[in-house]
Amino acid sequence: MAKFNDPLAKLRKLSQDDPPKPKTPTRSRFETPLDGVSSSEIAKATQEKSMAGQYKRKTISLPPGQVRYIKQIAMQEGMGVLETYRWLIDMAIRHYEEGERPEIERRTEKLTARKSHWSSQV
Repeated sequence: MAKFNDPLAKLRKLSQDDPPKPKTPTRSRFETPLDGVSSSEIAKATQEKSMAGQYKRKTISLPPGQVRYIKQIAMQEGMGVLETYRWLIDMAIRHYEEGERPEIERRTEKLTARKSHWSSQV
């Protein structure tokens, strides 16, 4: 009888030879096959138009007073307006990671964060 060559034997041997890689801590709770792929590569592959260079476009609605105030901050600091938005978001994320949380106002239809900063009231 002819000897049968197992086509998957090499793959099994390779997986046994390599020790499992230690998991690196990530911010995400879940691992996905795209964890090692950059956002720009994903955008190219999916023909997504929401990438602007290295940045992903997102749209938010802000009160006019906040927009004026952020422009004023940008001018005072000598920064671009979009750079100022990104910096302010980075600062907000830092506060969140340090344990600061929004005050939640309970309503029957949904939860909303209380707007406590004076510029949010303008």
